[in-house]
Amino acid sequence: MVERNTSLAWAAEPPIRQLRDTLIERRWLIVGPAIVSVMLALAWLRTTPPEYRAFMVVGPTETLDRVTAGDGATGSSGGGAVTDFTRFLSLSTSVSAAHRLVEHDWVLPALFPESWNGGDGRWYPPRTLDAQAERWIDWLLGRAAWRPPGPEALAERLEERLGVGPIGGSGLRRIGLRHRDRTTALRLLSLLHATADEMVRETAAARADAQIAYLRERLAGADLIEHRRALETLLMDQERRRMLIQADIPYAAFLLERPSAPTQADWPNPILVVVLATGCGVFVGLFFSFAAEGLRAGSAQ
Repeated sequence: MVERNTSLAWAAEPPIRQLRDTLIERRWLIVGPAIVSVMLALAWLRTTPPEYRAFMVVGPTETLDRVTAGDGATGSSGGGAVTDFTRFLSLSTSVSAAHRLVEHDWVLPALFPESWNGGDGRWYPPRTLDAQAERWIDWLLGRAAWRPPGPEALAERLEERLGVGPIGGSGLRRIGLRHRDRTTALRLLSLLHATADEMVRETAAARADAQIAYLRERLAGADLIEHRRALETLLMDQERRRMLIQADIPYAAFLLERPSAPTQADWPNPILVVVLATGCGVFVGLFFSFAAEGLRAGSAQ
């Protein structure tokens, strides 16, 4: 009877007083998970290699050409049009670009350091717990065994680590990359820009060459003067375009801000990690505290 009266009295108390009493009575049930969460966060911070964030700013060369010409354009092509610049952005993390990147001997070891042994120059399965668990699951499911990383794995890793974001309402893009080594991050961003831009240039050159060949063929068989003049105009436009493609400047994406990175690693952020861990721990503690209080009140009725 005493327990029932106690539970009824607790239920009749104002919510703020109930919260205060619960926090005081079960403070260790709240503080305990918070301490555990912070300890786990600190352990994760100590075992996670810090990484640098390198950035570069690129813009569509057609926009730059219009601004230089003085027509006042300030943005890239709107809508859903597929431009050379959008092709450049999509190629940055494509498998086709990764096939070219792996031709540089340093790229794969730099992006897969957990599997590369520089001492003997060989690949080994990563020994982290999550990687070992993944291999066990693959073995149980009868999937293919682990293989050294290739272009496909490189494209996936770039998709994870590369971030592309707009700058205001302009057509400019800020491309960022995280890596343990600052020099490698800067070097890789420069290589990504050169590789994707060159791939777009080659495609445009091949298309221009095909159109020039077609126009010359049609021009050789044209009899009407008006027809020949139209074909000659189109041919001159394509030849002018072909000369611009051959120019020794970026074709699809102009590098407005060269790759740069802070001198200190900025990921992960220790303060942010500890604050989030503390908040999660307190939330878990509050959940268990009110759950225990609810169970006690229910059993007392």
